[in-house]
Amino acid sequence: MASYTKNIMTTFRQVDIAEYADEISSRLDRASKHVLLETMSINNDGAEIEQIWQGVIKAVQRGVAVTLVYDRFSAFDALLYSGVSGLRRLSRLEQRLEKAGVMLHKVGRVRLNPFSGRHHAKAVVIDDDIYIGGGINLMQQSFATHDYMLHFNDSILAQQLYTTLPKYALDRTHTPEICIDSQTRLVFDPGDTRQSPIIDNVFESLVDGRKVWYASKLMPDRALHKSMQVISKKIYKFNRIKTASLFDKVALLLDGVRYGTQTQYRGMRQIHAKAIVTQKHNGESTVITGSHNFNSRGVRFGTQEVALISTSKELVATVARYIENL
Repeated sequence: MASYTKNIMTTFRQVDIAEYADEISSRLDRASKHVLLETMSINNDGAEIEQIWQGVIKAVQRGVAVTLVYDRFSAFDALLYSGVSGLRRLSRLEQRLEKAGVMLHKVGRVRLNPFSGRHHAKAVVIDDDIYIGGGINLMQQSFATHDYMLHFNDSILAQQLYTTLPKYALDRTHTPEICIDSQTRLVFDPGDTRQSPIIDNVFESLVDGRKVWYASKLMPDRALHKSMQVISKKIYKFNRIKTASLFDKVALLLDGVRYGTQTQYRGMRQIHAKAIVTQKHNGESTVITGSHNFNSRGVRFGTQEVALISTSKELVATVARYIENL
């Protein structure tokens, strides 16, 4: 495990999707060293995301080193949301960023199954500022969902993530944990169809559980549903059929027939946040938050993910409250 000792969890902030574009743009305007943007999909289909791309290009023009890691699935998303015109806009965006001097790393595997071999991790590093532990993609549609990122400021950790995250995206086997402090670590799924370190940690956190808070765009799958059933107090917040995206509607319909899990979510926006908070009978609590939807389909498809796992009381309370308020 890569190690880090300074306790920075006391200074974290949860940045809601409503604030995200303005905050990232503001950070980009002040960037002076380096920028890393890691996402699954990109586009420039609206004002919020175009604001970010303009900040990226201005940063490059000032001499800031900018790296963008994104998945080939962007083309599928573009076609799904906007048809051929979306593909053309995506191509123009890629050309625009590359011409400006952004280092582009298009990752993810080419398969007949478009959902197989995907890179689903999300992170942003701007100088010493870090945004991770959430699910926000760099595409306009993200700004119409419920989601967030966690913000930290630390020069040593920022440099470590700026250097290592692109390597993890390109190397689907080398994914050691990164220890942030005594309570918190980053855990990676490298895209191995046989195992998921993140899901293993979820099941471990559920042992002797007294209460669980669950948020995801999808309902718990069979194994997770079974583990949660024995916990007496459960808060389930996942999409209803009417708030889900097209392919998620199919997954929710199938899983609803199989498991019958009911969501307590009554909102009209799509849930895109992914987090589980567990409390054991002895009072110990854990939060697992990041890009993983806590569904085995992603594991079977070989999806790369990142999650922040912490026993910090402040972070546990923040994420539990977020789920309750969805």
